[in-house]
Amino acid sequence: MTAPTIEMPGAATDPSSPEDVQMTRHQVLRVGVVLAIWSVVTPFMWRDLRSRSPEQVRGPNWLWWLLSSNLSGSAAYWLVGRRKDSDVD
Repeated sequence: MTAPTIEMPGAATDPSSPEDVQMTRHQVLRVGVVLAIWSVVTPFMWRDLRSRSPEQVRGPNWLWWLLSSNLSGSAAYWLVGRRKDSDVD
């Protein structure tokens, strides 16, 4: 028994074709969860980045704005991009 798939409109019918995009319900759910997490975390990151001075951030602000385009960039900002108050003197 094969897993149920979701047909994408306009997808090619040849299974060997690279344009043939089919995702299982589990994959769709996984992508949805990641997008939901990203859409919640990223605005908080942007707000925090705007409120910090350049001395309180490791690296240039423009780099962190660019990296926020994906969830791992936002996670990296929260883990290593922010300097602790004790690091800023």
